[in-house]
Amino acid sequence: MPSELLLDPDRLHVHGRRLSALLADLAPLPWVDAATRDGLAATPGGPAVLAELDRAAAAVDRAGRELAALAAALHVAAYAAAAADDAATAGLAALTDRP
Repeated sequence: MPSELLLDPDRLHVHGRRLSALLADLAPLPWVDAATRDGLAATPGGPAVLAELDRAAAAVDRAGRELAALAAALHVAAYAAAAADDAATAGLAALTDRP
């Protein structure tokens, strides 16, 4: 990751918004409705397929929570980078404004 990304609050917010949009797209993903689950459960091998689908759904759910945490962290990092930039600017101004 380029170091300038770490220092650019606007880009950090953009990446946070992109992750949030990705999560919004994943949220309504229909895995298996109740009728399909009942049909699968009644077929040979169906319970194993349902168990695998449940594991996949749980993995996507965990990944979604991790992406949400990353998006939040990007926004926090953006605010911290902006505050650090403001402090550095004020510090430089104080140094250069000396008589």
